Amino acid sequence: MGFLGRWFIFFLLFQALFLVLRCIATGSKHAQVFRIYELLNIQFFMALASYLFFHYRYKLFLQKFCQTNDTILKFIYFFIIGCAHLAYIGHYVRTEEIPGIALLCFLSVAFFIHLMIFSIGFTLGEHIVYWILPHRLQHPILTSKSLHTGIAVCLSVLLTFYGVLSTRSDINVYEVEVQLKTLPKSADGFTIALITDVHIGPTVHKHRVKQIVDIVNSLAVDAVAISGDLVDGFVYNLDDVAVELANLKTKYGVYYATGNHEYYHDDVDNWLNFFRKNLSFNVLHNENRVVKEGLCIAGVDDYHTRKLFIEGHSMDPGKAFKECPDNHTLVVLAHQPNAAIQIMKLLPNKADLILSGHTHAGQLYVLWPVAYLGNSFLHGLYQDVLTKTQGMSTGVEICKTIKFTLIIVALIFTFRFILNRISFYYLSGITGYEYGNAKRMFSIFQLVSLMANLSWVIYLHMFSFFNPPFTLVSFKSRTELKRAKRKCLYLFLFVMTGSHMAYVFYLFPYIPWPLFELFNIFCGLWMHLFFCSVMFYYSNYVFNILKLFNWGKVYSGRLWRCDLLHLFINDHQFQVVVTITFTVVLCFVQWVSSDKLTVHKTSFQLNHPLNDSIRVLVLSDLHSGASVYTDQIASVVDRVNELDPDLIFLVGDTVDAPVEQIKDRVEPLRHLRSRLGTFLVTGNHEYYYGNWGDWVVHFGEMGINVLQNGIVVVGSTCFVGLNDISSNKSGISNHFMDLKAISECKSDHNIVVLEHNPAAAPKIVNASREYNRTVDLIVSGHTHAGQFYVLVPYVYWALPFWYGVYDVGPSKLLVSAGTLYQTAPMKMLGMSQIWVLTLK
Repeated sequence: MGFLGRWFIFFLLFQALFLVLRCIATGSKHAQVFRIYELLNIQFFMALASYLFFHYRYKLFLQKFCQTNDTILKFIYFFIIGCAHLAYIGHYVRTEEIPGIALLCFLSVAFFIHLMIFSIGFTLGEHIVYWILPHRLQHPILTSKSLHTGIAVCLSVLLTFYGVLSTRSDINVYEVEVQLKTLPKSADGFTIALITDVHIGPTVHKHRVKQIVDIVNSLAVDAVAISGDLVDGFVYNLDDVAVELANLKTKYGVYYATGNHEYYHDDVDNWLNFFRKNLSFNVLHNENRVVKEGLCIAGVDDYHTRKLFIEGHSMDPGKAFKECPDNHTLVVLAHQPNAAIQIMKLLPNKADLILSGHTHAGQLYVLWPVAYLGNSFLHGLYQDVLTKTQGMSTGVEICKTIKFTLIIVALIFTFRFILNRISFYYLSGITGYEYGNAKRMFSIFQLVSLMANLSWVIYLHMFSFFNPPFTLVSFKSRTELKRAKRKCLYLFLFVMTGSHMAYVFYLFPYIPWPLFELFNIFCGLWMHLFFCSVMFYYSNYVFNILKLFNWGKVYSGRLWRCDLLHLFINDHQFQVVVTITFTVVLCFVQWVSSDKLTVHKTSFQLNHPLNDSIRVLVLSDLHSGASVYTDQIASVVDRVNELDPDLIFLVGDTVDAPVEQIKDRVEPLRHLRSRLGTFLVTGNHEYYYGNWGDWVVHFGEMGINVLQNGIVVVGSTCFVGLNDISSNKSGISNHFMDLKAISECKSDHNIVVLEHNPAAAPKIVNASREYNRTVDLIVSGHTHAGQFYVLVPYVYWALPFWYGVYDVGPSKLLVSAGTLYQTAPMKMLGMSQIWVLTLK
């Protein structure tokens, strides 16, 4: 049995053992067992992560950069991992006498955390590059595991030492003026020094505590508030350090409430008695004190006590606020910001100011997202606009965007993995055209899951309209806000659900057309809402980052001199209004222009000049079915017949449904008129719904010649019709893009190739060289030129050819934007195209 098997067995046994111990233990013993359980869980996962990192990344790094002797680097790695595993023992012994060893062990923990998170980030990035980026953009710098591991190691070392230097620097004092309307004049100007998360223990010793005391005393504040996590160990180990806090000097005393770490090691009552007797603290154990006339300070037990079974210890704000006069301003000490949320829910309009800590702002840069995931607030002064409750927490709030981005990416990959596994087993027993249909079905499920996950970005952006400050629309009460938000949520869910169902409806034989049309429009709305939401959501994040730096504040200040830019950057309600306006206007313009056909004419000089030029008319991407009905197809036919071409070519994606469902919609194609006939090649969509063989027969009956890797010769010009480049995935036996068809043309003939997907152009040119032929022109469609304005940047970046005429070696490539549209009945102005090519 390998390491992973043994690890899993021991992990299960450990969970079972501690489940029993947690059921048996009570009081402070239960809290101590719970803490040991948490620490051992950390050890288990550290062991697993260090093993996986070493075998799947560090070894590659050593092979790449240390090919001769890697013994020293291996020793350093295992030494650091060993120190990291030993670090938490420091909570159970006196470390005052061995500060260097304690510091080394906890630095190893910091290095380990940085290394693992950077490695996870690089691993995710490598997978994203592999699955999303086009192959031509997958540069080795983006995919090299060994290089990324080296970068992760270097960044981890740098950030760890930077963190050490930060903790050795002077303690920063932040002064915040809090406006409390209920504060009586007699308490105006009252000053409180907030101290949280000192964590006297393995790495915080006497000299650091003295430094804190000296700074607080120099401030000459009226009162000191200690909001939990003051100590991190046992009284008998830390009493001589903690006693330094007895030197705190204030006018109205020191007020203390517990944090989660007070419960982890010693009996919490031992610490509370120590604080009362030895330090003269006002211990607020779900209690309050009237500090002076008009001002009351209350403290609640830590929020973590809900997981512990310690008699007399649980967060009870009702008890804590009891007997505090109603006409007094109430300041509450609650260690965790999550407790602040509960207090505001349980007793709204009761607390005026809540002082918290706990978050450490993540403490390490790489842990900012984790800190935000687990906490309602991270740093600074917050205000609930409707309850007027204010709260202060230590940390830095810039992680909201990272948090949701990580969640969305994780969900996308999870759903992708699950659907890939299901599709693998489902498709293994299917053959023929049904394989291509089933593959398309799972592609739709993948797309719907992707849209559903990305819709969170739209939700976060759109519903920021209901977050303060309310600059455009205000709400008189929380009830009014909730009612408006609920109505908007219903509308949002209806639009989002409809947009996701648009592609799913393709799989059903019959859907009432008004519903199908409406949901297809919703799909177009979704595209534009997503674009705007991403733009605003992440630009807000960038500007929040800039605000952390002085140069960023200067740069932002220059931008904000323009009132319009100030609104775009800072005003969430304005951003949402712009998003809705932009989406509605642009979608309306594209809806109007979707079937407004435009004729584009161009000419090509062939290698062997023709005595009489040939006028070729090109249609592509009609997508008959879904939102393309008989009237649109008939309009195309009428316009084509007016142009009186010599040849007509339908270059793929002509249909988007089985024959039996839409044969009436394509009936107008029977009336296409040309001197030399109408010819059709497949696109990818011909294989998605129903049997392509049925369409071959039906098109034949309509007088349309289907070229399946075949040729048609007109004078000295050979037209080659190839199956779509994806046809080999259709499940149809011996069905693929066969480039040998090019060799059937005579070497002294001009060659024009019809291939739906322009991505096949390089293969076509290479094959022509192999067969000693020269392809004059390749005609394609497929891209729709993005179809929507908001998709143009992505399509232009992601696809090798976007729209227009390109040079591919000695050949010309024409990429049509398509004649009609897919799904949403929307298209950019002038992009519903009929091409007339004059071949000379």
